[in-house]
Amino acid sequence: MSQTFETRLGDEPMKSSKRPTTSKAFVIVTSVLGVAVVILLISVMTLSSVLSHLRSQQWTLLLTNGVVIDGSGLPRYKADVAIKGNRIVQIGESLDPDLANEVVDLNGSVISPGFIDSHTHSDIRLATDLTGDSKLRDGVTTEFGGLCGQSLAPCDSQGCVKWRSESLWAPVPETVLAQIASFKDEVKWFTENPASTNLILFAGHNTVRSGTCGNSEVCTPEQLTRSKDLLRQAMVEGAWGLSTGLSYTPGTFCKTEE
Repeated sequence: MSQTFETRLGDEPMKSSKRPTTSKAFVIVTSVLGVAVVILLISVMTLSSVLSHLRSQQWTLLLTNGVVIDGSGLPRYKADVAIKGNRIVQIGESLDPDLANEVVDLNGSVISPGFIDSHTHSDIRLATDLTGDSKLRDGVTTEFGGLCGQSLAPCDSQGCVKWRSESLWAPVPETVLAQIASFKDEVKWFTENPASTNLILFAGHNTVRSGTCGNSEVCTPEQLTRSKDLLRQAMVEGAWGLSTGLSYTPGTFCKTEE
């Protein structure tokens, strides 16, 4: 059965009930671009985070191709050593040189903890020359000073000042000596004028005695009390102990009882 549709003159054409549809291709392209932008943003943020992390992990110095002797008693071994600031932060093989501000190829030289020199007079020498090159070039990083009865402090009397200017192992500038009377003064001076090595300082018996008994063979009770007070105060102010040098003046006049 067939049907015939007619449109009479004056009648309006039939309108579609459906709205025109957007091109599927356009929708797909827009979606892909949106996803791509999101992925790009995530990638940029991730890369920025990684670079920031790498910068935060960047080393000040990388020592490569060294031989580590760490003092533990274990056999020596080849390794690179990474340093950040004044700290060793990593030890290992083939560390990434791109993470270091400076790279030094040791070519088989030894890397070890700094040596400790337990018998020196470097406190006197360092008061003149803070570089301490002669010790650093031998690997010494910590030194004991104020030994054999000679120290820069405590020295708060005219007798000691005279003895110190004449008897120290090496001459010290008067401009430095003028700033050091108590042991606290000595610690303060080396703190404000840091030496290249670490210092462990003792109070010298000859320094103490020169300001109390001098070259007398016997100290009076008052002089001995004053000596003990000076030493006690020096210990409070940072001295690690008392050193003696009984073959040097004025310690050579000291009796066993003293």
